[in-house]
Amino acid sequence: MPGTGYLVERLLQAIVCILGISVIVFAITYLIGDPVHLLLPPEASATDREAFRAAMSLDRPALERYGLFLANALQGDLGQSYRYHLPVLEVVLERFPATLELEA
Repeated sequence: MPGTGYLVERLLQAIVCILGISVIVFAITYLIGDPVHLLLPPEASATDREAFRAAMSLDRPALERYGLFLANALQGDLGQSYRYHLPVLEVVLERFPATLELEA
């Protein structure tokens, strides 16, 4: 059975890995372009676009948005799914049993 030091080391490695993946995913989504153009219909007015940016915190600097994401994620709030219009954590937990079946 592994010692406590080993478990702490593995936990720290997992935290660093998850943090690294979140930075990479955030950077990729930032580089893809303005999500407002992807999520709102082309006929949306400029006012609608600005309201959407403000509601999704897209009007803030990227570093601030990432900080907000991390702060919320630490509290279990991963945001809203654009596809399912549900909290992301709820969508993930709903599919988690199927993922466990794949691992078996």
